[in-house]
Amino acid sequence: MTHVRKVLILDANYPSESNHYGDVFVHARVKEYKKQAEVVVASVPSKLPNWQHEGVEVRAFAELSGLVAFIREYQPDVLCGHFVEGSLIDEVFLRLGIPAVIWVHGYEALGWYRRLFSIRSSKELAVYLVRNTIQMARFGRLIRHGNRSGRSSFIFVSQWVRRAAQFDTMSEAKHAYVVPNPIDGHLFAYREKNPSLRTRILMIRSFNSKKYATDIATDSILHLSRHRAFNQFEFSIYGRGHLFAETAAKLHRFKNVHMYETFLPQRSIPALHAQHGVMLCPTRQDTHGVSMCEAMSSGLVPLTSRNTAIPEYVTDGVSGILTRSAKQLAQAMLQLYEHPDLFVSMSRSAAESVRQQCGLEEVISRELEIMENTVARARGRSSRQIEGQVENSA
Repeated sequence: MTHVRKVLILDANYPSESNHYGDVFVHARVKEYKKQAEVVVASVPSKLPNWQHEGVEVRAFAELSGLVAFIREYQPDVLCGHFVEGSLIDEVFLRLGIPAVIWVHGYEALGWYRRLFSIRSSKELAVYLVRNTIQMARFGRLIRHGNRSGRSSFIFVSQWVRRAAQFDTMSEAKHAYVVPNPIDGHLFAYREKNPSLRTRILMIRSFNSKKYATDIATDSILHLSRHRAFNQFEFSIYGRGHLFAETAAKLHRFKNVHMYETFLPQRSIPALHAQHGVMLCPTRQDTHGVSMCEAMSSGLVPLTSRNTAIPEYVTDGVSGILTRSAKQLAQAMLQLYEHPDLFVSMSRSAAESVRQQCGLEEVISRELEIMENTVARARGRSSRQIEGQVENSA
């Protein structure tokens, strides 16, 4: 890359051996960036010491001051921020003046009223409302600062999150792009599915938030259990979190439902994809649906929800089935069971559509181009400002 030789990635939830459910979609990017530039990842706040993850160096900082000192020393050409929030906005992106590309994934730029499903008490709501109001003001300030300085670009992972975030922060980004998270079609390789796999249902979810609709998925299995064909199905459910026990209590009596209370490293997921034909992945809110798209890349047919950004990545009846309830999810499972040819067709379409929309090479190429343009724009503006100062002083 011409303008970009040193890239610093900021991500507080970068994967490690103790954090398999970290931001693997950020890690997928970093591995590709490293082929064209020097890349360092920084994590703050972090309780871990510095670590390496699959060849990527991660610098860990307990305090923001340590990160700021490192940035001043390292002098990256561009800062790439994921899930940017809190004082990081003021101390790094607003004060240091380094060209920045900022990804908007979701909660860091969405108003409190969009997340009510995750609130469990009035006290929790009050605390979240205050924090979210401050965050929305900060993120809006970040967008407006980028518009004025020309030094910042914003990448939204879906059209839905772009509309929602700009509405909730009351700020429209001048240099805004919609680029999906990359899906590695080599890791999640497509092999034509045997129709017999249409009754093998996989669910891989965090059970720490109602956002992931594990209760709706559970209820869909209960609905299906009333149908005479239920014993023809086999379910594999992987995940961990405080909601896991609730699901296990409702489903433990079924011999064809296998539950595994564990987190899965990304490298072990393709083998599970190969053994299943359908991904059960309803959601209450998703700005992209990375695990869903990874499954689609492997040829699994997604049974998911008709809300937020999901329809941007799943065409109902073509590359998956969109639903509005647990009952409709059960009906979707039966539809694939009764129509094996439809299952095979959807499986092929799912893999093709993800490669077209989220292919790793295309996404990385677009993101590197955005970095280049951001740095070039910032340097051009700086040059013009210097020239103007010289002319004025003369």
